[in-house]
Amino acid sequence: MIELFGPNPPEAEFRIAVRKIETLQWRLAEDILRLGIDVIWDYGVWSRQDRADLFHKCSAIGAEFLLYEVQCDFEEAVSRVLARAANNPSAKLFINREAMLFFKSKYEAPAIDEGYEMRVVKG
Repeated sequence: MIELFGPNPPEAEFRIAVRKIETLQWRLAEDILRLGIDVIWDYGVWSRQDRADLFHKCSAIGAEFLLYEVQCDFEEAVSRVLARAANNPSAKLFINREAMLFFKSKYEAPAIDEGYEMRVVKG
């Protein structure tokens, strides 16, 4: 994202960039899945609808869908992100507590009734 669109683009530009990146990522993932190779999709499945969309894309090409949820206490996650930023002051993408709160507000935890095989990992 940073290489193509620069560090911390304005939100409107970021949303456009995200769609472009996701399209390219899915094209590559689809090609790999069709070869029978596993793909770890570590992006954009924060909402129930996002997961359903990815599940249907996988199903449409006959690929298995397995969801891993990495669970971490929110304050621990914030602490880790802030420590990472402090240890790398020249980072091109800076995430602060306010950003973490915003991300948290957008996240919908996976639920059993979504119907996917799911594994939980404690982080």
